[in-house]
Amino acid sequence: MPLVPGIAFTTSIRDIYNGDYLSGTIHLLDALITAVCVAVGACLPFVVMKYIGGL
Repeated sequence: MPLVPGIAFTTSIRDIYNGDYLSGTIHLLDALITAVCVAVGACLPFVVMKYIGGL
């Protein structure tokens, strides 16, 4: 899965450890937003299908 934010998360931890807090925070936020969007995109069709009676 190319959308798994592993590299962005690792880069953010490395940046924070090296003292570049702004870049680390931005990469961490990017990784978290990507992870949330992937999770919502995976669950949303099931929720929609449940409400319209497809499942």
